[in-house]
Amino acid sequence: MSATVTMGPTIVNPAALTSVEELRTELTNANNRLFEMALECHEQEHVVRTQAMLLNALVDAHLANDLASITKQLAHLTDVRREAEQAAQAKSH
Repeated sequence: MSATVTMGPTIVNPAALTSVEELRTELTNANNRLFEMALECHEQEHVVRTQAMLLNALVDAHLANDLASITKQLAHLTDVRREAEQAAQAKSH
């Protein structure tokens, strides 16, 4: 069994803000975090949809007992995985 830990955003106590300038600063920070999270969500949704499409094609080939197509779909899925790993590696550097 594995566990996944996800870091959430920093939350500001609105009652601790004492000036309009602090409020504006924190609102700007919250907007920036919201935009980053929305972009990450969009990217993850794209990955999930792409992988679901590839897996469905693989299952269809299996159901049709089409060994050539199974091999082709597995090769394509492997290429997609390698590209994703390379992109993630480049993003982390």
